Parts: sequence; C-alpha cells; structure tokens
Amino acid sequence: MVKNTVTLSSFTHSCVAALASGGKLRTAETYTAAELSFRRFNSGKDIRLTNINSDIINRYQRYLLGRGLTPNTVSFYMRVLRAICNKAVRKNLMAPGEPFADVYTGVARTVKRAVSRRILRLVASANLEAHGRLGFARDMFMLAFYLRGIAFVDLANLKRSDLTGNLLTYSRRKTGQALCVRCEPAAMRIMERYAAPAGSPYLLDIISNPEGNVRRQYLSVQAAVNKSLRELSRRLSICPLTYYVARHSWASIARECSVPLSLISEGLGHDSVKTTRIYLASVRDSAVDRVNSRIVRLIDKG
Repeated sequence: MVKNTVTLSSFTHSCVAALASGGKLRTAETYTAAELSFRRFNSGKDIRLTNINSDIINRYQRYLLGRGLTPNTVSFYMRVLRAICNKAVRKNLMAPGEPFADVYTGVARTVKRAVSRRILRLVASANLEAHGRLGFARDMFMLAFYLRGIAFVDLANLKRSDLTGNLLTYSRRKTGQALCVRCEPAAMRIMERYAAPAGSPYLLDIISNPEGNVRRQYLSVQAAVNKSLRELSRRLSICPLTYYVARHSWASIARECSVPLSLISEGLGHDSVKTTRIYLASVRDSAVDRVNSRIVRLIDKG
C-alpha cells in the first residue's frame, strides 16, 4: 500500500511546472483549472493523493452537474484530473485503481454554432463608430470569417512578412499546417484599419508588447473580444456570438453553397480523416480562394 503525504495541489503544481518548461502551456493551464475546480468542490481544502477514491470523484461529478455545467465540461475536468492521478500512480504516489470508472469521461457530440447570412450581414453593417471596443470585436469577428475561419491565436500572431500583396501565408499553431489565403477587399480593409504600429513585427495591433508575454496578451484580447461580442449580440437581438462562431459560420455557409467537404476542410486547415486527407492532397489554394471569394461576396457589398 502506498503511504505518502503528497497532496493533489502540490503534485499538480509540479506537473504544471514540468509542462510549462516543456512548452506545453495549454496543457499546463488545463491542469491548473482542474485542480482549482476540485479545490472549490472540496471547500477550498487540499487533499492527499492517497485519499482520492471513487466515492469522492462521484461526489465531485454531482457537484459539477449541480452547478449547471454541461456533460462535456464535466468530462473535461474528469479527464484532466484522471491524467494527473495517472501520473501520480506511475510515480508510486497513488495506488493503482479506477476512481473514475463510474463518472462520465466521454465527449458528446455537440451542435456547432453557426449563424446565417442574414445575421452576418446585420453584424457587418452595424454602425459602431461610437462604440470603439464593440467595433473592434465586430471587425475581428468579420475578419475571421473573411479569412476562412482563422483561429484567434493565428490571427494575433500574423507577421507583416506573412502578407505579400493580398496573399496571406501562415502556419496553424495548432497543427503546423501551412495555409495560403487570398485576402478579399473586405479583409484588406479591416487589416489596414487595425495595422500594427511601425516597428512592430506583427501584422495587426493585437500584441501590443512584442517583448512581453505574447500568449497572455492575445488571450486577454480574445477574452475582451468575446465579451464585447456578447454585448453586441444583445444590442442586435441575435444569438450569442463568440469569435469562434465565425469559423463555424464560414464552414456552414460554404456547405450551403454546395462546396465539397474536402474544400471546406482545406479552407479551414483541418487535420481530418484519412479519406479527407486523400482528397485534400489534390486541392490547390486557388480553388479554395475561389470558394472564399464567393462566400465573402455573399456578405460584403463594399
């Protein structure tokens, strides 16, 4: 039987430090979030690793569900906490067991949120000159749509050198896949409006301090954009918007235009199933650009 006094908090912190030093910042953040969530469940108290059992984990699940969290969110916390515990078992800090056997750790299929052409036109045409932060959020949302659903991390990290004329080339941070996008006039107008100041290596004025913590800066701006988008949604009496809705909307409207799934996957820069990869091997950027041009013209009349 394993006997030790190592706590969940102290062990998680050591895992987070190791992950951060290895550049796995996103995973480190999920470990921290899961440990803080469990501590809230446990009335702010820490717990020894050896005291974690199926009864406690089941009560934790009921606590999360009772707070109105979705099954997928509950599963997220369970899976991260399970990963932490599995590391502790491998280090002989916990006895092997299955404390997570009776809780949900799957991923339920969710309905992807996308908005219609009508709503996109409403958002694009809203007069927000007197509302600076709402205008910025709206423009970042529309820019995401015009650039084939570019992820915010990729948008924030675009460099001046990535744009040649109206051709934007970049690699997705998530997958490393290289993408080349022909920017439509609507996208060019927004990028010119929010161009980074002279001397900055970035294309857009999102990362204000290139020498500082870049990740922290773009996450802060992304949170502010999503907050403003929710406010804009209320003002326009439409469904709640987030930056990511633009990505789903591009894919949804492309599908409505009878664009082949392989082209949509290429446009989004997806890593997909083997069959899709075979189709993607013969897709050219010019073909995707023609699709994007059609989609943008449905919304932008400028």
